[in-house]
Amino acid sequence: MRTTLITEFSPGGSFLTSKNIDLDTRKTLLAKAIVDNPESFTCSKKGDSFTWTIKPEIKNKYLNGFIKKYCRDFLGKALEQEMHNYFIQLNEAEKKSVILMLRTFLKGRSPMAAENDLNIEQYNKEIDEAIARVEAGAFHTHQEVEKMAKEW
Repeated sequence: MRTTLITEFSPGGSFLTSKNIDLDTRKTLLAKAIVDNPESFTCSKKGDSFTWTIKPEIKNKYLNGFIKKYCRDFLGKALEQEMHNYFIQLNEAEKKSVILMLRTFLKGRSPMAAENDLNIEQYNKEIDEAIARVEAGAFHTHQEVEKMAKEW
């Protein structure tokens, strides 16, 4: 598939010099044959030929945004295709490793991960609670933890 954006055009040949139809009608017919909306173009004479150029206000209002979106869409598809091309060259173990890496990336930005992120106030509150538990004697000594670990 090929997409072409016409921003300027100039006919060749003798179409505009035909004597059977007046010049303005010939220019209108030619523009309508090339573009869907000839009113978006200005026509100027350069030497013996005519050139239609897209109006700056049309370009600024419609074309610039379209081109940016088109490029984003195209580049996004190209990046996906490149990733796919690399992925299919991997062996099974490498594929599994890449999948795990991608899951890790996505898990890191999931809503659940954001909810579990601590802010500084929450962090300080949990530290204070832990200190209070230790001061109240609600803790295990190193030797007790070693004994508990042997029972696991």
